[in-house]
Amino acid sequence: MLSELSTEPSGLTLSELAGRTGLPASSLLTILGSLREAEAVRLSSRKRYSLGVGMLRLGQAYSDGNELVESFRGEGLRIARQFDETVHLGVLTGTDVVYIARFSSSRPPPSVTALGRRVAAHASAVGKAVLAWRPDVAALYPPDGGLQVFTSTTRRTVSELVGDLDEVRRLGYSESDAECIEALQCVSAAIFDHTGAVVGAIGISVPAPRMSAALRHGLRRSVVSSAAVLSRTLGAARLPDCYEAVTA
Repeated sequence: MLSELSTEPSGLTLSELAGRTGLPASSLLTILGSLREAEAVRLSSRKRYSLGVGMLRLGQAYSDGNELVESFRGEGLRIARQFDETVHLGVLTGTDVVYIARFSSSRPPPSVTALGRRVAAHASAVGKAVLAWRPDVAALYPPDGGLQVFTSTTRRTVSELVGDLDEVRRLGYSESDAECIEALQCVSAAIFDHTGAVVGAIGISVPAPRMSAALRHGLRRSVVSSAAVLSRTLGAARLPDCYEAVTA
């Protein structure tokens, strides 16, 4: 129910919520009553339910208590100031990436990587940076399945995606050439924790008209360097050899 409300800024009526969740209206009223007391949900004068200020407090508590987000703040701000482009931190949830922290560019157009936004991992540089180092990719993407297409450059098959992931492991960084959003390019690198597991990725988004060969080269070095710093902050003892090659 909260997920449905998060997709509708103008709110949903009780009947609309019932239709989307499949729950009886009577059960929804009981749940909504408790959520309103916790300020997680509010009811407008037009009898439409939407997320309340309590959800903001929960989100802030998540950020404040998340070691990855805390570590990102310094590195993310440094890169954002260096390039004046949007820098974001994402984690994998199923086959989607969720952006959990961000520093926005001061230049137009406005950032589209809103906090909490879910983006298909196969169409995202952040997503591919994480997927490349996951041992369960085959389980997430059955080999005979197709992939959702967003633009003309989106990878359409699992074999195309696997080819990209092989390149990420060879190069140390991932790239998206308008694969999710037209005219938006992104460079990203994975972050590892003390167990050696990939826990997220840092990425930089640049509108295509501002991208150049020199800028792309600088972005690759910076995201890999920052990913290495963040990984060591989280206790990673060993990083992929390709990281050193990029930053040398």
